[in-house]
This record gives sequence, C-alpha cells and structure tokens, in this order.
Amino acid sequence: MKQNLFDNPDFFRDFQHNRLSGESENDLIEQPALRSCLPPLKGLKVLDLGCGGGQFARYCMDQGALAVTGVDLSKNMLEYAHTHNDLAGITYIHGALEDIELPTNYYDLIVSSLVMDYVRDYESVVKKITQALSDRGYFVYSTLHPHITARKLVEGWVRDEKGNKHYWPLDNYLEDGRREMYLVKDQKATFYHRSMSTAVNTLIKAGLMLHEIIEPTCTPEGLLRQPHQISEIRRPTFLILKTQKVYLTKE
Repeated sequence: MKQNLFDNPDFFRDFQHNRLSGESENDLIEQPALRSCLPPLKGLKVLDLGCGGGQFARYCMDQGALAVTGVDLSKNMLEYAHTHNDLAGITYIHGALEDIELPTNYYDLIVSSLVMDYVRDYESVVKKITQALSDRGYFVYSTLHPHITARKLVEGWVRDEKGNKHYWPLDNYLEDGRREMYLVKDQKATFYHRSMSTAVNTLIKAGLMLHEIIEPTCTPEGLLRQPHQISEIRRPTFLILKTQKVYLTKE
C-alpha cells in the first residue's frame, strides 16, 4: 500500500518535532544499530529507499560515499531534504518503492530505514532491489520487529493496575498480512506484518545471502537520557537485516 502520511500537515509536523528532537527511538536505537552494520562507505554508490529528510544521505556522503540516490514518496520530506541535506553527490527522487525504475547491477549498497513494513508486495520489491545491486552489493534494512506487528490491532503493552508494563502480548504471528497501528497521536497507519521466516526466506530466494540479524537495544547514552528504554531488553522494537547479493559464476 502506497501510504503518504507525511504529506498530511498535522502528521508531518508532529513527526518532525519528534524526529528532529534527537530523542526519538530512531536516534537512540534504530539508526545507531543500522549504521553499525554497514560496510565501509568510501567510494560506494548508495540507494536510500525511503530517504525522508535526507539525514542518512548526508551521513553517507560524510563517510565518503561516491554518490547517494534518495527516494521518497513524501513531497514534504523531499522539500526538507533539499533545504537541509542537499549536498553535491546526492540526488533525490520523488516516487514509491513499488513504482520507481532502478538501473540493473548498479548500486553497491541499498539501505531502507523503517519503510519495508509499508510495502504490500514484499517479494516483488526485494527482487527489484536484488537486480539493482552490483555483484556482492549489500542490502541492509530496518523494520519493526515481527513480534511488534503480529497482532491484528497493535495496542502496546499490557499494564498492571499501577500502569507498569506487565507483558507484551503476542498473537497471529504466523498470519502474514495487513495490520494497523497508531503512530503519532490519532494518526493511524496501515502496514504489513511478516513473520521472521517470511522476511528472511524471501531475501534468500531472491539471491541475497544473510550476513547479520540485529535486534537492537537502546544505546548507553540514550539510556541516560531515557531510562524507560530499558524495556527494549524485554522486547526489542526493531529488527535489522544485513544481506549481500550472491554472485554465482556459470559453469
């Protein structure tokens, strides 16, 4: 489903307020873990699927990437990217993952941060990504952990009478498909749950070799600022998969 919540003015305002605070779960948990498993970026051609405001594209260029192409469906996000993260070597493209045309065997690294949850046809998009990778190129992406997305309506922790987190409920885990979740205030998003086996096996069947699975917790510095994030040890919010295109020689 090609959702574009970020061009809703209220959602965009609330999301940006949280994201630019430096205190979001992206800053304290997801991005540090994602960046920690990337290959050296110097000289690489990078594709950032769901580039948002261009912060990651800038990071890649700062690390010596040759060129970065950022793709996003939100005009608001791309306007922010052009205003704040428009460096030589970065190209921004407006479009959906499902629709964009990608060159074959071109990118050394394709990265997607918390976007694949919103892709309905995961298998088709993974095949497109694999074809766009150069030989032995990497595809690294983060997603909500499948035990977060499993329930038909994601409602969060079950709490005791004092409001303390009691446990995280799990249900419908092996039933892949559409789910709904409130993201910012009263804004509901539609996304797609996939079990770990579906997510990983689809990558393998497309010709990608699994290198690493990360279930990140909050950074030590983040815990000093937000002690409540210690609950990530009980159940992580994010999952990060690092894969590499398998190069098969013909006999």
